[in-house]
Amino acid sequence: GNTKPLRWLFGRRTWHYPATPVLSKLYFGIGAEDLTEENLYYAIELNKTYDMVIHNYPACNGVCETHSWHMHGMNFWLLGAGRGEWSGSAAQLAMLNTVDPPRRDTVQTISEGVDNKPFDTTKPQTFAPCGWTVIRFVPKSPGTWMFHCHQLWHIIMGSNAVFYTAAHTIPPPPSNLMLCGEMTVEKVAQKLFPSIKGCNIGNANAASTGSSPFVAAVLIFFAHVARAT
Repeated sequence: GNTKPLRWLFGRRTWHYPATPVLSKLYFGIGAEDLTEENLYYAIELNKTYDMVIHNYPACNGVCETHSWHMHGMNFWLLGAGRGEWSGSAAQLAMLNTVDPPRRDTVQTISEGVDNKPFDTTKPQTFAPCGWTVIRFVPKSPGTWMFHCHQLWHIIMGSNAVFYTAAHTIPPPPSNLMLCGEMTVEKVAQKLFPSIKGCNIGNANAASTGSSPFVAAVLIFFAHVARAT
C-alpha cells in the first residue's frame, strides 16, 4: 500500500501552517516577507470586487471528490457552476447569475461523471477538471481570512489559503496578547512602545509611579504565557 503522506493542493501548492500567526506577522512585521502567493497568501484590498474560479480536480486515484469551500470573515455570492473546465467562454459567462446570485459562506464543488470520474475522457483522468464554480466577494473588514475546504482533515492535508489586507489596516492586538512563534517581547514592544529605545528595561525612564508601559507589557505577556502553560 501507499504509506506516503497525502497532501491536497490549492493552486498547485499545498498549505503549511505558520509558526507565527498571520495577523502578528502583518501587524508587528515579523516574517511578513513570507506572505506570498507562492505560499498561498493572497493580498486583497478593502471594498474591491473579486471574482474567483474554483476548479475541482481529481485525486490521485482519478476520483472527483467533493469539497465544501468555506470563507472566513465575509460571505460571497455564488455566480454559477458547471461541468468540465472553465475557459471563460461566452457560453460559460452567459451561465453566470450576476443579477440575484445566492449569498453563501460555503459552497460545494461539483463531483461528476460515472463513478465520480471526469466527464472529459480525452484527457488523462488526473488532468481533466471535474467541474468549476465561480464566486464573487467584496472584502469589508480588515484582517486575515482563511479560505479552505470545510472537511477538516483536508485542511490538515493542505487544502487552505489565506486572503489578507494591508498591514496598515490591521487594528492593534488585545491587551492579553500571547507570544508564539517568532514573536518576542522585544519585537512586540518595538511596535507597541516605539518611544522606548533599545528595549532596556532598566533604563525605561519609568514614570513617578516607578513603573513603565514596557515593564507592564512584559509582565502581562509573561503572565499569560505562564498561565497558558
